[in-house]
Amino acid sequence: QAFVTLPDGQASGEVAARARRHGIGVYPVDDEHLDAASRSASLILGYGTMRSSQIRDGIRRLATALDGAA
Repeated sequence: QAFVTLPDGQASGEVAARARRHGIGVYPVDDEHLDAASRSASLILGYGTMRSSQIRDGIRRLATALDGAA
């Protein structure tokens, strides 16, 4: 797994929803030890069972989702 902090202006729930529309699963961080701003701007990326080609494709799709494309 990887923990990532999103660029300013990106909310984790919104990005996760856009990512799902692009066929990938990323997950907002739900950790009570983090402040609300950090939780809102953070995602968990799971990749343990994926091949490197699938990871590269997922990162490209996540970049598209971050750009806001539907």
